[in-house]
Amino acid sequence: MHRVTRALALAVPTGALAALAIALPAQAAPQATASCTIQGSATTNPPVALTGGGGTYQFTTGLILACAVTQGTAVDVEDLNIGSQGSYTNIVCGTGTVHSTNAQNTVVSATSRGLPGTTNLTSQWTTPPINAGARLGYDITFAGGQGVLKFSDPTVTGGGVISIAAQPGPGEPNPSANVCSSGFALAGVVSFAAN
Repeated sequence: MHRVTRALALAVPTGALAALAIALPAQAAPQATASCTIQGSATTNPPVALTGGGGTYQFTTGLILACAVTQGTAVDVEDLNIGSQGSYTNIVCGTGTVHSTNAQNTVVSATSRGLPGTTNLTSQWTTPPINAGARLGYDITFAGGQGVLKFSDPTVTGGGVISIAAQPGPGEPNPSANVCSSGFALAGVVSFAAN
């Protein structure tokens, strides 16, 4: 009887510890941060007017980012191509706003440069828990071709400065038709954190 009592006395705490271990949540992945150059060329529909108007755009090159990425103590240098589209509102050619939702941005490719001493972190763009590529909606406000890009998802903080330049097609600009350009180029620097 004494052995049974002792065995039970040992089994209860062990079972309680096992239950506690099961009940503890798994630790979340460390926050990922990225500092990137960003560029891309887009077409608009309809063409951007000299004054007023709005419409939609799509980056024909994708948004191309070259990033220094950290997650915890791991670092990497990565190239990203993000399929991106959205809507624009024009005040005058070179001044307006751009809006793109999370659903309008998709990571097309994420490639590590494989530099010595780095860790490939490209999975953070497409897989949980970070899955930053699914949360890269943004807003841009610009005047005279200069502006600010701000990420719009509440779990992705950051943004940066950008330049937007008209990329006129044949016969553009066309003042008699109130047409400035059927495309634009974007370039700049952004940094953000995703958790």
